[in-house]
Formats: sequence, structure tokens, C-alpha cells
Amino acid sequence: MLLFIKRLIVLIVIPVGLVLLLAPLYTSRNIYKDADFVFLVAGPVTPEDNNREALVQVTRKQLEPYEQVLFTVLERKKEVDFYRPSQPAADVLGLESLGNTLSQMDGVSPEQGEQYKKDLVRQQKSIRNTENQAQQYRQMGFTSKQGLWDMEPTNIPIEEWDQLKEALSLQGDEKTSFVFEDTLYTCVVRYESGYVNTPVPGLEQGRKITGVVFLVIGLFLITGLYRKKHGIMIAKTWCVMLWDVIVVLVSGFFVYGAIDLLFMKLFGTGMRTEEFIQFMGVFWVLLAIPAVTLFIAASAAQAVTVTEQGMSLDGLFSKRFVSWDELKSIEVTELHSVKRAGGIIAPKQLMKIMRLEGESSSITLMEPPLKSTKKRILEAMLTHAPEEWKNTIEEEGKTWTAYL
Repeated sequence: MLLFIKRLIVLIVIPVGLVLLLAPLYTSRNIYKDADFVFLVAGPVTPEDNNREALVQVTRKQLEPYEQVLFTVLERKKEVDFYRPSQPAADVLGLESLGNTLSQMDGVSPEQGEQYKKDLVRQQKSIRNTENQAQQYRQMGFTSKQGLWDMEPTNIPIEEWDQLKEALSLQGDEKTSFVFEDTLYTCVVRYESGYVNTPVPGLEQGRKITGVVFLVIGLFLITGLYRKKHGIMIAKTWCVMLWDVIVVLVSGFFVYGAIDLLFMKLFGTGMRTEEFIQFMGVFWVLLAIPAVTLFIAASAAQAVTVTEQGMSLDGLFSKRFVSWDELKSIEVTELHSVKRAGGIIAPKQLMKIMRLEGESSSITLMEPPLKSTKKRILEAMLTHAPEEWKNTIEEEGKTWTAYL
């Protein structure tokens, strides 16, 4: 029982520690309050703007010390570049070169050439009208986007913005403008009511400290989990270690969702993962990990000893012994699960279990992961069992070692 509890703690705290240390979790929350907010509107630079002496050219290097300002400026620039109007080509269909080619083609009369060119002119005009209409739609969408920027406050802290203005000598008390990579930015500071993304005090540092503590606890509890017992171990040590590593890696993905949900409920942080991942995370932690841990612990704890007196099994929760004199039956059974394949419900084999039933006790051997372990157990049984049981052991052994 103690080994099961230790392994359960290990398979929970190690994935939790890794997620807390390495996973990108939100440690801030939105708080609604009245305060000075920074509003930033961006747009393409026009020739009229370039002539304004008040505009200041700002470089990326100058903005790098101000993390939130740089992030917001780059996000605005992506939108501006997306809506930035493109200059249509003067000769979309290449009519000038086509006209010269038509006049030189054999078998084409001047009248036919002129008719072809008129048709192509109409097509070019249609293409230009389509481009102009698309440009109008883009401009309408961009105007709407700028309206949202003018009403929605950014996450730029007012202190950070004031530091930037002072460092770059940006002019303007109510409205400040500057140019960054061919994009004009206009910044306004207004007193408004809105949501502010605020770090939860101590959460970022606390999750890292907790992650280290959990990892240390998990690594400390690993001691003793791979101790060998006397007899034939059902599962090899390296097999058990491989199972544990796989469970830790798979659990990390689902635990991420569970911790994200926990942060949302306890600290009001934003949602980083999808709801399905969060649901599966809770399911995995509460049900799947205990079930998988029980299977691994039971396999890792079972050791079989075969002597001339009988068989003994040192298991996870108890020790059992069946003497040859009291033995009533030896039987191999298969555990199945239901599987749907091609619209047909069919059984799927999970494992084969060997059961020795005695008058006062019984032994259930889980299926070893390696076929060589099965053969070792069967050879030991054939060596020490009475003659009347050897045929039964051979027959049941064939079923136990069969691939299907």
C-alpha cells in the first residue's frame, strides 16, 4: 500500500512541478477600475504627414526597453500592414505589349486586332473596378478598426508611457504622435473606466518555487520504488521505469489544463488552454493517474517464488502462498474491453492472468510485460510441481505465452 501511495504522489507531483516551472501559464488578471489609460491609434504615413515637423521617427531599438509599448506598437503595425492599400499595376493585362504583338501576327486582320484590344480593355476596366471596390471595403474595415482603437484602452502602463515620452522627448500633453517603420501612431491618455491587466501579486514567483518543491519531493520519493524483491519479478525494473516516464510525459499535457483551470478559479487569471483540455486534465488527475498508478504499482510489486512446497506471491497489498498439496486448479483467463471496429462491437484483449486456486488460498499472477519472464515462471513451476500438475501447467502455459 505504501508503494502505491508513493508512486501515486510521484506521478502527480513531478508533472505538476514541470508544468509550474516550464509551461506558459497566465499569472495576471483583468481588473475593472477608473484610471488613466493609454489609447494608441495607428495608420499608414501619408505625404502630408511626412511634411509635419512635429513627427518624431522612432526605431525598434528605442522601444525595446519598454516591453508593453513595443508589443502594442508591433500588434498595431500588423493590422496597418494588412489593410495598407496596394498600388494597382498600370497595365494589368499587358495590353501595350499585346497590341504590338497582335499587329505582327499572321492571319490577324487590323480589324480583328482592334476588336481583341477593345475586349481586353473592357476586362481590364472590370478588374480595376473590382480592385477599387475591394480597396473601399478594406478602407471601411480599417476605419472601423481605428475606431475601436480609439475607444479601447491598451495594456500599456501609464508609468511606462511617461518614461518613453521623457526618454524620446515626445511632445504633446493630450496627443502625441510618432512614426515607426512607415506607420503613424497617435497616442492619447484619457481618464476612463476599463479593464487593466494586472499581475497577481507573487503568483509568478510562487508557481516557480512551488514547481521546484514539487520536483524535489517527487525525486525524493522515487527512492525505493524500484527495489527488487526475492524471487522472479513480474516486471523488469527498466520496464517499470519506462512506464513511469511515459505516464509523466502524458500527464504533463493534461495537468497543464488542470492547473490552468485551477489558476482561473483561484486567482481569476485568463484561460490559456481550451475547455476540453481543462476537463481532461481534471479527469486525468482524479481518475486516470490513480488507475494507471495502481496497474504499474501492482506489476512492479509482484514477485513469484516457486519451491517444492508450493508457490508464493509477494504482491502490492499482501503475501500469499499456495502449496502443491492444497492446489485445486491452474487456469489462465483473458481480460477484455469492448472495442468498436468498422461499426461492429468486438472484444479487445487487455491481458492474460494466471490464477492458482487452493483450498485455503489463491494466487493471481498479472501478465508480465516480457515473454521471457513468463517462460522463467513456467520453467520454475515445471521444475518444482508434482507430476500430476505438469501437463496442466504446460497446457495453460501455452495459452499464457501465446501472442493472441
